[in-house]
Amino acid sequence: GFLGRHVVAALRRRGYSRLFVPRSAAYDLRQDEAVARLYADTRPDVVIHLAAVVGGGRAVTVLELARIMLDACGSSLEPSVPGQFRAGDTRHTVSDISALRALGWEPVVPVEQNVREFLQWMGTYRGTKEYLDEAERVMRQQNVVRSVA
Repeated sequence: GFLGRHVVAALRRRGYSRLFVPRSAAYDLRQDEAVARLYADTRPDVVIHLAAVVGGGRAVTVLELARIMLDACGSSLEPSVPGQFRAGDTRHTVSDISALRALGWEPVVPVEQNVREFLQWMGTYRGTKEYLDEAERVMRQQNVVRSVA
C-alpha cells in the first residue's frame, strides 16, 4: 500500500536489502491461517505492520453508515437510533487526510466497498451473535451503556 511503499523505499535507501513484502494474492493477512503460514514461510526477525484504514475524503454519519451496512446485507430494515451510547464511545470524529494527500495519496475505495469487504470478513467467523449478545449484557450490567440526556 501507500505507506508500505514509502517505508520500504526508505529502508532500501538506508541499505536494508532482505525485505519481504507479502502480497494479498499469496497471503491474505485477514485470515489467521495465512498469517501463520507467512511466519512459517519467512521466519522474520522484524515485522512492520503498516496496514491502515484512513478516511475516504468525505464525511459519513453513523446513520449513513448503518444504512450502507443494511443495504450491503440486502436488508429492508431501517436503522434504529435509540439515543444510547457506551461510555468512552467516540461520538463525533472526522478523518483529516490532508497530510496523505500532500504526499500524493488519494482515496480509491469507497465506503460501500469497505463495508462489503468487512461483512465478507466477518462472515468467516462463527458464534459472533452469542459473543456480541453477552458483551452487550455485560456492558448494560456494568452501566457502560448510557442514554443521551
